[in-house]
Amino acid sequence: MFVAISIYLKPLEEVDRFSSAHVAWTMKHYSSGRFLGSGRRVPPIGGILIARGDSQEEILSILA
Repeated sequence: MFVAISIYLKPLEEVDRFSSAHVAWTMKHYSSGRFLGSGRRVPPIGGILIARGDSQEEILSILA
């Protein structure tokens, strides 16, 4: 199991413009069984992801 914590590098308004595409990408990996949980951090400064994979390289590849 892997936990990834992200920090937004762009203003929240810019990040939110990509939310539809991000949700579609996230759901693809939930459907595959790789993602187990995720959400935006509070305050909204980034997100957190719980994933499972065979290796760190596999998860990093998905996140790239």
